[in-house]
Amino acid sequence: MVTLWQNNRSFEETNLHMLQNEVLCDVTLLAGSNRQVIRAHKFILASRSTVFYAMFCNSSDKLTDTIEVADVDFEVLKEIVRFIYSENCDINSDTVMPILTGAKKYNISRLEEKCRTFLIDILCAGNVCTILKSVHDLEEKGLEQKCLSFITETGNDVLTNNAFAALSKSLIRKIIISDTLQSDEGTVYEACKKWAAENCKSDISNAEPTSTDLRNKLGDLIHLIRFPSMSFETFAACASKDDILTADEKVSIFQCIANKSTPADCKFLVKARIRKPNVKKDRIIIRRFVDAPSKHWMYNGLVDSINFIVSEKVKCDGVSLFSPINVGKVVGIVQLESAKFGVLFERRVEINYNASEVSEEVLFDDGVELIPGVLYTLKCEFKGPYTYYGIGGRKNVSEGNITVTFKENDFSQNGTDCHEGQFHYLIFQAVGNDS
Repeated sequence: MVTLWQNNRSFEETNLHMLQNEVLCDVTLLAGSNRQVIRAHKFILASRSTVFYAMFCNSSDKLTDTIEVADVDFEVLKEIVRFIYSENCDINSDTVMPILTGAKKYNISRLEEKCRTFLIDILCAGNVCTILKSVHDLEEKGLEQKCLSFITETGNDVLTNNAFAALSKSLIRKIIISDTLQSDEGTVYEACKKWAAENCKSDISNAEPTSTDLRNKLGDLIHLIRFPSMSFETFAACASKDDILTADEKVSIFQCIANKSTPADCKFLVKARIRKPNVKKDRIIIRRFVDAPSKHWMYNGLVDSINFIVSEKVKCDGVSLFSPINVGKVVGIVQLESAKFGVLFERRVEINYNASEVSEEVLFDDGVELIPGVLYTLKCEFKGPYTYYGIGGRKNVSEGNITVTFKENDFSQNGTDCHEGQFHYLIFQAVGNDS
């Protein structure tokens, strides 16, 4: 019996069927060093990529029937081709950079955007340096600035991570030159010293770098470390014990610290960095979704809602709501309530488009204390343009000692449920048992 696979299927589904079953394919892609075969269709590749278009349409060379793609691994190229056919592909933390590189090579802008969104969403202190290094090499200026801003905000958490030492000197300079880097100067010094030691290893085989080696490797970076802004105790405990600084420099810095003035021969910045109150130190982020956000969620003035239960006594500091995908804003009401305690928070808010963000945080003033086992309800009722939305939702999300269980409810009229929709993540803070 013949299966009519064309019937009752979307255009993307029939495209994928023809790709996966090699129906009427007219071009062969040889992926990676092993030259693994992917059969495809010229017209579809050309319709989504200016590079493929030029390759197929501006050449009569029969060699274009077989294309060597030696610099893209088979699994990566397979996902890129699948996206070309269906607007969908699997992206994870291991494949996102190779896929972004391939998407840029073939000028597949929508796939590039999907990768950028994924990278922004997974940024954390543990991976931001690795991502920064990669996007810098790819000349992704927007992503690079996003990473630098994240590092500036999180400060010590990033500088104490081993990946910091793998950054280039130019990127280290961009980080430590900032007036608003949220790090104490002792940590800045130790991070730069560790960076210099790691980067000396390629110059010195089987030997510990000397103080002179470290100073030479640091170069002008040493003058971006604000030694005079350290306390007397901090400077005495770290930098003054090393021989990276000269004796004269140490005397000059001690004079700056003691007199709170700048001696004429001091070559270091005296101005302390602008530190913000550490309101984010104890934040616990509960992310509802595991996949990169999707697009085109429409707010129609209907309610999006989700229930949740916390396993431990916590304070809810806010919620992150998805932003518009294009210039504009959504406007409406955000509410947190429970049947037991009534309305706990309510505010009219505007969520504005931001080219470098997929969501915006709405903070709950002094926070709302939550009790384990009580059912709480988040609601938002907005009007405005298309926004991002989450897919790949999780019903149980754990972070540290806290587990949050999400449940669906009858309030949600606009499609939000445990699997997809609104409420990008929730922001909690641990509460002591005696509070």
